[in-house]
Amino acid sequence: RVTLGRAGDAPDAGTPPASRGPRPPRHSGAVTSRTPEVAVAVRTRWLLALLASLVGGPLLLLYGYLLAWFSPEITGAGRAADRGAAWWLVLLLACLATAGCLLAGWLRLRRPGRWWPWPVGVGMALAAGWLAAGALA
Repeated sequence: RVTLGRAGDAPDAGTPPASRGPRPPRHSGAVTSRTPEVAVAVRTRWLLALLASLVGGPLLLLYGYLLAWFSPEITGAGRAADRGAAWWLVLLLACLATAGCLLAGWLRLRRPGRWWPWPVGVGMALAAGWLAAGALA
């Protein structure tokens, strides 16, 4: 027997939800399937975050030490105050950018979307800090 209904009526509208079968899980936005491609992507993200932290962590400590060592140049007690203060400020900004990129990279590790700019940002900030530290010393 064929029953015609209004447009949009589901054919199983009168049956209770339990008898329709299992519902597919809702997608939360996170990558949850473990296909080989997803597993490789997750391992690559973890490896890059770990590598960036292993390189960036000790260099951040070195930059912090150099900031403390050359801090009298801000007040003018060292070499030329304007040149030393400018490089000290560049080193401080490089430290803050490196720490921010490391933190954002670890926080965005499990989220879908663009994750790759954070390790690149760590590298760029470390390079700027390296140049500033060389100019200070």
